[in-house]
Amino acid sequence: MNTAIDPRRLHLEETVAQANRDLAELEAQVSGGEIDPETAAELRATYEAERDQALRILAEMDQVAADDEPARPERSRRRIVVGALILVTAFGTAVFSVMRTVTDRNNPALQGSAASGPIDPDSVSNETLEAVIAANLDNPQINGMRFALADRYFEAGDYAKAFPHLQAILESDPPPEMAAATLVRLGWMVYDGNQEVELAASLIRQALDIAPDYPLGLYLLARVEWCGGGDPNAAVPLLERALANPEIDADSRSVIEADLAVARAGGSCS
Repeated sequence: MNTAIDPRRLHLEETVAQANRDLAELEAQVSGGEIDPETAAELRATYEAERDQALRILAEMDQVAADDEPARPERSRRRIVVGALILVTAFGTAVFSVMRTVTDRNNPALQGSAASGPIDPDSVSNETLEAVIAANLDNPQINGMRFALADRYFEAGDYAKAFPHLQAILESDPPPEMAAATLVRLGWMVYDGNQEVELAASLIRQALDIAPDYPLGLYLLARVEWCGGGDPNAAVPLLERALANPEIDADSRSVIEADLAVARAGGSCS
C-alpha cells in the first residue's frame, strides 16, 4: 500500500483551501461594504477559477488511483449536534418537494406516475442532487436543494464540496433564515478547516445579526472564541443564550451544558 506523501496533491489541496479562504473573506468584505461589486466579481471569478482547476486535477488523480489509493482517515472533530435544523425548517421541509418538481420536469418517465409522491431524503444520493442542481440552475427554488446537499458535505467534513454550494446560496440573495444558516456553516468551515479565528467569528456574527437566537450559531461562535481565541469567558454568555432556546433537543442541551460548566470554570475547550 502506497502511503507516501504526494507533494502535488498537497499543493493542490492547499490551493483549494486558499481559494476558499479568499472567497470567504471576499464575501465578508462585500457584506461589510469594503469592496465594490465590480471588483468583487473580478476577484470572485479569479478565486473560483483557481479552485475549480485544482479540484478538477484532484478528481482526475483520484480516478486514476481509485484502485490502490488508501482512504484518507477522517479528521477527528467534535460532532456538532446543536439543533442544526431548527433554523432551516422553513426551507428544509420543502427541499424534496422541490426536488420532485425539478426531477419530474426533466424525467418524463416520472410525470403522472406513482413515483410522484413524497421522496425519502435518505434515498437520494449526493450525485443525484448534484445532477439535479446542475440541470436546474435557473430554478428559483434550487437553493433549498443546494443547502440540503451542502449540509451533507458540511456534516461529513467535506468542506471543499460544501463551500461552492454555500457560496452560490449567498450570492443569490437568499431569505434571511437561509442566509444566517449559510454564514454559520461558512464561518465554522473557515475555523475548523483553516483555523482562521477572526474571519470565522466575523461570518458567524453576521449570521447572528440576522438571527440573534440561532442556537447553532451561538454554540459555534462560542467554540471559535473559546477553542480558537482561548477565551472561555467570551463563550459563557453565548452558551447560556443557546441553552435558553426551548427547541434544542436533549442531546444538544447535554453538550452545551457540559461545555458551559467547563467554560465557567475557566477550563480549556475539548
